Amino acid sequence: MRDRDGVLRQGVVGGLVAATAIVVFFLVVDLARGQLFQTPAFLASVLLGRAEAEVGFGLIVIYTVLHYAVF
Repeated sequence: MRDRDGVLRQGVVGGLVAATAIVVFFLVVDLARGQLFQTPAFLASVLLGRAEAEVGFGLIVIYTVLHYAVF
């Protein structure tokens, strides 16, 4: 049981690190383009089936929650 807990902990930590690395990458790309948070807003709008991605707090939260849940 102890080994299983260690593997689970490592998996969770690895997932959080990977998810954070991707979020930072998106942030750097968006900053370079001069459009802060455009990528997460776009990805959230695609997941919700919306035609246009208007950057807003709600879309960014939805994307962030889904992003970390997947990882």
